[in-house]
Amino acid sequence: MLPITVLRLGDRLVATIPGEMTVTMAQRVRAAVMKVASTLGVTRVVIDGLTNEYMQYFTTPQEYEAQHYEGGSTLWGEYQSYAILDGLVRLTVDLAAGTGAPTPFNDDARNGVTVGGGAAPFPTGASSASITTQPQTTQRLARAVLSWQGATGGADMRVGAAFVTVRRLAPASWTPVADDLGLQIVWRVDDSGRYTAQWEVPLSAAAGEYDMVVTANHYALTSAPFSVVPSTRLLLKSAPQGQVHVGYPLATENVDITARPASISGGTYQGRPFSGALITAATVAAGAVEDVYGNCNGSAFGESGSLTACPAIGADIATVAASAGDASLQGLPNTTAPLPWGEPVALSAMVLGLARRRARRAGRWSRMS
Repeated sequence: MLPITVLRLGDRLVATIPGEMTVTMAQRVRAAVMKVASTLGVTRVVIDGLTNEYMQYFTTPQEYEAQHYEGGSTLWGEYQSYAILDGLVRLTVDLAAGTGAPTPFNDDARNGVTVGGGAAPFPTGASSASITTQPQTTQRLARAVLSWQGATGGADMRVGAAFVTVRRLAPASWTPVADDLGLQIVWRVDDSGRYTAQWEVPLSAAAGEYDMVVTANHYALTSAPFSVVPSTRLLLKSAPQGQVHVGYPLATENVDITARPASISGGTYQGRPFSGALITAATVAAGAVEDVYGNCNGSAFGESGSLTACPAIGADIATVAASAGDASLQGLPNTTAPLPWGEPVALSAMVLGLARRRARRAGRWSRMS
């Protein structure tokens, strides 16, 4: 049932619409209502939209058939608006005849929720809870998952404060790095009160030990520690002039939580630094390319995945280089995507870490040559 009203105010007649009506359809409604309101001395019919209910758009049959934005948002087909028009006309006929309004439909728009002093307070959840699934070792760009059993309906959640927090052990104390008030964590609860929280690990997250903490109204849970490790999901694609473009997998709409740049912004190839996102190489072995965070290509160029973990810093570069063949490097500025980091402090720490890594690798190369 949709609520509609015809109201006379002097020489004006107000016709309500429970949503948004297009201009052309509103003109048809005004004309039809005006025709049967001639005995009321009405000089103008006013359409009052978005009144008492919202059932999206009301279009003409022709606009519905076109299936543009408004037509695509008309829920009950091409003649939906004419059902409203017919109801408004019948109300206007009753108004003109002085027969009074029909009995209102018995609709509880508040769904049983009372207000004022008699309103029951919202529940505040369970007094205790238990973890059912612990997070496991997680690569960057993947998700660490924690599940626990609590109250139904999400009643355990605190209002105005973090419910789920991710912490990093750095170096001897646990430091918060993300929570569900931001954009990296989503959580759900099913009808039985089983909660599942997922943290999508950023590509720049420091490798190391983490945990997940749930702070509810009446209980607190701390997961077992888990490791965050570099991602093996760097993508290698052909580029002009015999080059290879190195990038990240694009976020999948309605699946992934966070965005990520299309291209890396510098890193190392066979242990030697390069800038930008392009290298010149005929073949690229799995694990031969790393971005500035230590994420690597788990697949050789043009092949399916072969590595489940990136080579550790200080790995045998000669072995990686030999498997990759004779490839030259080309340092080019990255014009495809902005830098994926944010704060200057994080940038300086990242540059320092990269410098140390390059220094170690430079020593390795000098010993090899």
